[in-house]
Amino acid sequence: GGTGRLKGGRANAMGDHRIAMSIAVAAVICDAPVIIENAEAVNKSYPDFYTDYIKLGAIIEQKGLI
Repeated sequence: GGTGRLKGGRANAMGDHRIAMSIAVAAVICDAPVIIENAEAVNKSYPDFYTDYIKLGAIIEQKGLI
């Protein structure tokens, strides 16, 4: 068990901050980029999540923000 790979793609956090953060962490080991819909949900509990995530080496591209 556990031999599969995460490929990347699109995932919707559905407005849940915990899911948004979990998707972001899982994206680290994906073969391709991950698009997180409703990624801003993290602001509910950890507004600096993506800032800290980048400090740890994550690469983030923000699209569709006003």
